[in-house]
Amino acid sequence: MTERFGVPAPSMSAEAVLRTLAEDPSDAFEEALASADAHREALVDRLLEALARGLADPRSASKEEASLFSYALYLLAKWREPRAYPYVIRWLSLPEEEPFDIAGDVVTQDGGRILAAVYDGNLEPITSLIVNRDALAVESADNEALEVFPELRRAYDEGLVDPQCIGPSELDEVETMPRGDMVRKMRERHPPISDVAAATAWWDRSSESDDDRGGYADDDNGWGRDAGEFVEVAEPYRAPPKIGRNESCPCGSGKKYKKCCGR
Repeated sequence: MTERFGVPAPSMSAEAVLRTLAEDPSDAFEEALASADAHREALVDRLLEALARGLADPRSASKEEASLFSYALYLLAKWREPRAYPYVIRWLSLPEEEPFDIAGDVVTQDGGRILAAVYDGNLEPITSLIVNRDALAVESADNEALEVFPELRRAYDEGLVDPQCIGPSELDEVETMPRGDMVRKMRERHPPISDVAAATAWWDRSSESDDDRGGYADDDNGWGRDAGEFVEVAEPYRAPPKIGRNESCPCGSGKKYKKCCGR
């Protein structure tokens, strides 16, 4: 690639970038992301359209639609695109498991910094997101809001906060830390998105899993096959795999997921 104005000349066309990010082959996504920067002006509207399509029916999104949706979130965050803000708000506000249906654990892993990157200056849409007891407890700990800890402990006693999200012992841990340590660690763990390939390195890009090799069709599966006929069945796509809250965090910190990036 040759550079122009500091941006490497693309090796892929804008259309090829979109197609590659939808298919997400393990050997070409980095090239597509490198080319995306050079096609930024042409791609922004297309990526916003990908977000709109995914949000229209998150539960039924195809693997390709979900893959492009997830990449769109990261690219628009990298580019600090404020027009993505209402789409990100809508995504994080989806009911129940729908945010995970379309973007997997991007929700818990990077939803916060994606939202911060595309924020357009209007705080009102965020209000409904932060009026959540469990989220408030986690954020209070992460930001060392010690003055509210007594109220949080009272909320635990009254069963108002899920201890699986963050437990009283974790509040104790924050209180014993030197002031500023938790905030510093949060900044180190969640820096601004500047490299999409690095930010998505924790994704599982394997093309096939033990559970993804086929299945038996039935009359309602939409494949137009007879019941009982063996066919190749694509599993519903979740961008990265679910991470157990007691498993090691994929960021490499050595902590359990629930005490690190899953907070």
